[in-house]
Amino acid sequence: MVSRDELAKEYDKLKLKYDLPEFDELNKEFEIFNAFLTYDNVPDFILRTIRRRMVDKFYSWINYLHNFIYANQQSLILMNEFQQFSEQEKQKIIMIINKIMFINRLSVKLEIDNNEEADAHFVKKYFIEWADLKRELVEITNKNIQGWQEAMKKKEQKTQEFFSF
Repeated sequence: MVSRDELAKEYDKLKLKYDLPEFDELNKEFEIFNAFLTYDNVPDFILRTIRRRMVDKFYSWINYLHNFIYANQQSLILMNEFQQFSEQEKQKIIMIINKIMFINRLSVKLEIDNNEEADAHFVKKYFIEWADLKRELVEITNKNIQGWQEAMKKKEQKTQEFFSF
């Protein structure tokens, strides 16, 4: 198994070459080291593996966000969440989905190109982009949590009204 130190040492060479983010910062956000746990040695294509790991994290948000703009009407949970957001907020969510899909499809193209410099550019650019996107995702998840808190309060109030004489 690849050690964290071995991986960080090899990454640092690429960091210097391409002016990349610090390994620890990248690892904190995208759990990069976990992507290398199955390797016996540090692979030749470190940046490609890191790019793939980053895309996995970005893409993991698609289904969650998609439910807020197009809910399955057979699910009370999804219908409740769908109603928590205004049309303006849904438009913002659509823009985030578009951004994530662009990142995903760009990565698909980079799979074909097999270009270390392009992978480095991707890692550098979308590491920075993640910070902005993360702030937007925090707003959305907070709104979603608040919606569920309000639903619980309404349920408690109805229960209390039912039992009060």
